[in-house]
Amino acid sequence: MSEFVNRPTPREIFLTKDRQIEIFFYTSNISKFIQARVVFERAGLLLQHFRSKTEPYAEDYKEGKELLLTRAIAQITSGGLGSGSLFFVEDTSLRVEALSSPTVDYPGLAVKEWFADTRFAQLDEMLKARGADRRAEIKSDIALHLPGFSKPAFFRGSTNGRVADTPPTFDENLHYPWLTPETFNGWFIPDGATHRLGEMNLEESWRYDFRTRALESLISRLEEYTAVLNLPAQSYTRRQPPESLRQLPLFVGTVLMIVGHTCAGKTTFGDRAHDLHELLHIEASAIVRMLQRDMGSEGTSTFAFAKELLHEKGPDVIALKILQVYSSKFDKGVVITGFRTIEELELLKSHISHAKVLYIEATERTRYQRLLERGRSPECRSMSNNCSSDCCGLRRISQTFDWLMREI
Repeated sequence: MSEFVNRPTPREIFLTKDRQIEIFFYTSNISKFIQARVVFERAGLLLQHFRSKTEPYAEDYKEGKELLLTRAIAQITSGGLGSGSLFFVEDTSLRVEALSSPTVDYPGLAVKEWFADTRFAQLDEMLKARGADRRAEIKSDIALHLPGFSKPAFFRGSTNGRVADTPPTFDENLHYPWLTPETFNGWFIPDGATHRLGEMNLEESWRYDFRTRALESLISRLEEYTAVLNLPAQSYTRRQPPESLRQLPLFVGTVLMIVGHTCAGKTTFGDRAHDLHELLHIEASAIVRMLQRDMGSEGTSTFAFAKELLHEKGPDVIALKILQVYSSKFDKGVVITGFRTIEELELLKSHISHAKVLYIEATERTRYQRLLERGRSPECRSMSNNCSSDCCGLRRISQTFDWLMREI
């Protein structure tokens, strides 16, 4: 096996295919960019730089790595900058074993600030006071922004090793400035190596460099994307979306909007319509969950998220999303369940004149029994407690049904 088996190697697909990915590294750290560019060039891929004279995004280390990088990308794209580009951000973290807890790395993501305020002699003294455990791990975390996709893709590289016994005395590598005594690389000896990462030559460093490992994982994913970008025509079909919601095609299929109280049987109706009549069943609650996932709000309850969503985006936001996502499917016939507002029904009716609204009802006792079987509303312990919460709705008489009666 080659001694330098882990070093970057050319990827044929980057050198031969017609369609090539353009990718940017968003960073204010020139040394990081130069290192990434060298790794990318060795693989046969051009890396471009999003230049920034200041810190490109706010860093709140309490958020954790993935949330920090996710919010960094959201902050970068919020003003339109780079929103249509393929770009990535990177953060380095450090775990000094003797100074860390089982669950919290120290100094963690604050390694840059910690290193600037810490002298080698200080760290050496602290490690000796804690039993001379000099183990450490350096990590590189990358988040890749994909235009049109709400979540970044994550990549990680890490290297285990130990803090050197003496401070660095070597000079910075002028050609490869990340190989330097001026970062933790100058204090760190990787496992399996005899000297510090920062004093290695480029070829030797490939075997041990944590950031190179993260970049190599990213490049492997970009290799896959390039293959998809160059798929032959027989490997995909094109969907022709309407130019706008005001220019929707003339739908000819059956379009049913099912309304009713909680536990009346709306979803069951939709499932049967799909199974027996091959109508596409669209659940409004599923669209809410999709938006919740895409907006990174999975930590909150779906009900709380939906309430906030309707308040901020308008009562017809779910119906609008259904039109955007499923407009090409309506001509084959659909049944939609779970609408809760008049505005949702009105929006669909304004775009699909032949859509029909069906009201499904069941007795209060039947609905209450189904509610108990679902186990979603533990506060509803009896039919006589007059629960009026939105999650239950057994006794709620929605104005939606008044609208429906007017329509009939």
